[in-house]
Amino acid sequence: MSNRRLIAAGLAALATAVHLAAAGLPKTDVSGSRLLLPLYLVDTTSPTGVTTIFAVRNELDTPAEIEIRYFRTDSPQAPQRSDRATLQGKQVLPVNVRSVNDLAVDESGLARGYVVVEALTEGAAIQGDYFRVTAGEDFATGFRLLNADPTSPDNDLCGLFSL
Repeated sequence: MSNRRLIAAGLAALATAVHLAAAGLPKTDVSGSRLLLPLYLVDTTSPTGVTTIFAVRNELDTPAEIEIRYFRTDSPQAPQRSDRATLQGKQVLPVNVRSVNDLAVDESGLARGYVVVEALTEGAAIQGDYFRVTAGEDFATGFRLLNADPTSPDNDLCGLFSL
C-alpha cells in the first residue's frame, strides 16, 4: 500500500466515525469533557516516518470551545503548547501532530508526549480517535481517545491517577 493510500485509509476511518456520529448510530465509546491521547510519536527526521493523527468531534448540535494541550513525556508538569478551537455542532477537528509547531524533539529526532483535549463549554460532549501512522512501512494502528473526565462514570483512567 502506498503512503498516500495508507493515510487516505486512516482519514477514511475517521470520516466513517464522523458519518456514524452524525447519523446518530450507536457508538462503542462514550462522550466526556476531557480526552486523553496517551502517547504521540513523530519522527522529525523522515517525512515517511511515524506520526500521530488524532481527531476530536463535537457530539452535540451546539458549538463547543475546546483546548488542546501538548505535554512532553519527560516533563509533564506544564504543557509545552496549548491551542484553542471552536467546534460547530457535529464538527470534527483532525490534527496531524507532525504539523504542530514548537514540540520538543529528543536526541533521536522523535517528538513524544501526550495530549489532553478539554471542552471549555459547559455541558459539551466530545469524543475522538487517534492513529499512529508509519507511512514508510505501510502500517497504522489506532484507538479511541480515552475519556479522562474526572466526573464521568465512564472515565477510562484509574481513580488513583490525576491529570
